[in-house]
Amino acid sequence: MHKFKSLFFKASILVIVLLFFDDAWAQNPTNEGFQSAPPSLQHWQNPSVFRVNKLPARAFYYPASSEDEAFSQSPWSQPNYQLLNGTWKFKWVNALSRAPQGFEQVAFDDSKWDDFAVPANWEVNGYGSPFYHSHYCLKPNTEKIELPLTYNPVGSYRKTINVDNSWDNKQIILHLGAVKSAFYLYVNGKSVGYSEDSKTAAEFDITDFVNVGENTIAMQVYRYSTGSYFECQDMWRVSGIERDVYLYVAPKVRIADLHAQTTLMNNYTAGVLNFSALLENDLGDSADGYSLAIELSNSENQKVVSKLLDIKAITRDENATVETQITLPKANLWSAEIPYLYQLKVALVNPAGERIEWIGQHIGFRSSELKDGQILINGKAVLFKGVNRHEHDPVSAHVITRESMRKDVELMKAYNINALRMAHYPQNPYIYHLADKYGLYVMDEANIESHGIGAANQGWTYNPEMHLVNKPEWKDAYIDRVSNMYHRTKNHPSVVMRSLGNESGDGVNLELSYDWLKTQEPNFPVISEQAQLRRHTDGVRPVNTTK
Repeated sequence: MHKFKSLFFKASILVIVLLFFDDAWAQNPTNEGFQSAPPSLQHWQNPSVFRVNKLPARAFYYPASSEDEAFSQSPWSQPNYQLLNGTWKFKWVNALSRAPQGFEQVAFDDSKWDDFAVPANWEVNGYGSPFYHSHYCLKPNTEKIELPLTYNPVGSYRKTINVDNSWDNKQIILHLGAVKSAFYLYVNGKSVGYSEDSKTAAEFDITDFVNVGENTIAMQVYRYSTGSYFECQDMWRVSGIERDVYLYVAPKVRIADLHAQTTLMNNYTAGVLNFSALLENDLGDSADGYSLAIELSNSENQKVVSKLLDIKAITRDENATVETQITLPKANLWSAEIPYLYQLKVALVNPAGERIEWIGQHIGFRSSELKDGQILINGKAVLFKGVNRHEHDPVSAHVITRESMRKDVELMKAYNINALRMAHYPQNPYIYHLADKYGLYVMDEANIESHGIGAANQGWTYNPEMHLVNKPEWKDAYIDRVSNMYHRTKNHPSVVMRSLGNESGDGVNLELSYDWLKTQEPNFPVISEQAQLRRHTDGVRPVNTTK
């Protein structure tokens, strides 16, 4: 726990003394009445199941259908988007045994259900109780998974949508920005998938589940799941859908991901862009004759470089990667003091020469490296004057408006703060956009905090051998969460270091997570607070220091 973990920005810096405990946990401080999971595990009880039919993690951007909208941060008026925020039909129960059966079916009668906003947390809207509980969020040192079977609130959601015929013969993707702690997804009565990791987006290709015209989307969200073991942050505990929900469509051959990695050379004067794009083919046949148009412009919107890259034939239901390197001999560098941004515009070109998909990314040429015991930005040592920021609002809990985020960043800059730790999980994508624009050095942090079942230097029982950080059945879930964090912000110049979570214990699963990050960017600083002086951290980060 960090002494500054309770600093929240909302026009002024607020220290909140938190009061409530959830009834089920507060009345059972020793976790009496918890039941071990039965031999036949459901997804939410199984540590080896954390994503089902979920699309791979990717860099965050809004794919556009026109050049004019390539850099838009609010694409909702574009014909290829449908924002699903707003009113949903909602039913909350305090136990899974009371959850409505067959609710996902199109003909299900939800007329007596409540109207409920999305995004919104349940507990600050009259459904259950928020609680703040630093320790014993789950039973520590346990041989078996123990989740509450008799008390596990479930929220069931339904929404009717219309799909325009202009979306026919395209890929239709559902984006859910953040859902806590786990959920099942259904479309038109059919099971689509399952997801955990409540602080990164879940995307599902629902093309084969929807029809032109009226469709029903249904979700069932669990307050507690195996994902809860990773989400014992020292903060208010609330549940629900916390960020934007929307549909977007893409061509049958589309850009599935892109990576714009920058570094410096020639004594930190030349900027190097290592670019790669992942192309996906859902045509049902081989895709040939496509190309990728790349354009790099400076902050004055003057074109610096343009390229046209041929794409080799992509066989049916396969992917292809296109790569290139761009060097600017005298690049304008990005830093917190001078956050100079270039505009990278990427367009997918079909065999007829038409540009059918656009993606815009603001990129910065900067380097971040560890050398002689110091983190260097653009070859120079930096004094990080930073704060920890939780996503918390005194009224809406973990649902944060863009205006609130903007005020936070403006307040930080006004007080000469130059660094921001995303405490203790990946935060709303818009805050990274602001950090790039205004100039803040960011420590991104994986959604891995399990101090509620024990962590080193906490002054209470901690048994590393019993901890999930050393259990092989949890390994893939660790790496999945680290991968989710990495991919979504890999193109942001403001992210200059990454953290393997806060108070997460230490063991082989964090070692493997560190190794995974190093395979992506070998020289990029990775910090693991619990590793202390062991090999799988690039620095020692005492979180409870007072100096």
